[in-house]
Amino acid sequence: MQEQIQATEHDLLRRVKEHLAVIYPDQDLDVTSADLVAAISRGHDVQRPVPHKSHWDQSDSVVITYGNTIKKHNELPLVTLRRFLNTHLKATVSTVHILP
Repeated sequence: MQEQIQATEHDLLRRVKEHLAVIYPDQDLDVTSADLVAAISRGHDVQRPVPHKSHWDQSDSVVITYGNTIKKHNELPLVTLRRFLNTHLKATVSTVHILP
């Protein structure tokens, strides 16, 4: 376990140094990167972040619309949109994004 923590800390230090090298290409960054990592961690164990997991795949479909795109006389636009989506697209659309 301790070896894994040290490997993670070493990887973090290497990555910080690489980023700093882009900003400060002519500087010796060994001390600066170590100081930065120490300041960020403040004595806490460095933990590897949870990798990003996509919750989308090829079966997802999205409707992007304004809330007042579909109108019916004497009915609130969002009520009309909801009814339309539930009637016509509920089985095929997984997400609706309503623009302001």
